[in-house]
Amino acid sequence: MSALILDEYKNLFRDDKSYLRFVRVLEDRLRDDFSPVFSDTEVLGAFLSSDAAKDVIYDRLVQRMGKNPELLDELKRRIEDDKSVDLDEML
Repeated sequence: MSALILDEYKNLFRDDKSYLRFVRVLEDRLRDDFSPVFSDTEVLGAFLSSDAAKDVIYDRLVQRMGKNPELLDELKRRIEDDKSVDLDEML
């Protein structure tokens, strides 16, 4: 996974005030759970809130587990074999 670090593009702005104004506008536009990001000609990507990202990850896990039930057995085995996981506390 890679991250877009806005500070790395500060040099594209005339001054700090212009950069900070852009950041504020961007923050306002990305307040929804899902915000696609477009250029004039293509979809560049999308922003997901942390709650929306959790939902996407959960849905993908459920789909994957449904198609490959043996993954549940593997996951259970790994958890049981991991000394740092205290299953008694969880149950």
